[in-house]
Amino acid sequence: MKRELVFRRAARSEYDAAGNWYEERRAGLGGDFTAAVQNVLDRIAVQPDFYADVWSGVREAIVKGFPYCVYFFDEPGRVVILSVFHSARDPDNWHSRIELFIFALLKKTLARSSASAQSTARTAKIYIRP
Repeated sequence: MKRELVFRRAARSEYDAAGNWYEERRAGLGGDFTAAVQNVLDRIAVQPDFYADVWSGVREAIVKGFPYCVYFFDEPGRVVILSVFHSARDPDNWHSRIELFIFALLKKTLARSSASAQSTARTAKIYIRP
């Protein structure tokens, strides 16, 4: 089953900037880069578990022919692209972005859990202070 791919804003920006950079260096090279990344994205959409878990549920896919990796998080029904990252850059750049993503994900999960607990408590006539 092919999953929906959702780019985080920063990941999309990185991807576009890299394609533009390669195109400025040599005509057609930006298209080659875009095609190489698209091949990885197509495979991620079909088989996200194929790629290694490198950090707290985040997976890494290497882009063939270019010094880039795609970092993504597999969610039910969709894959979130967190970074299209040049391998020579400081990994703290994508680590901090991923930490923020995971924090937001946990916050959303806890909010849903809290809402569910509040609903259950109202049904049982118990009050839980938020």
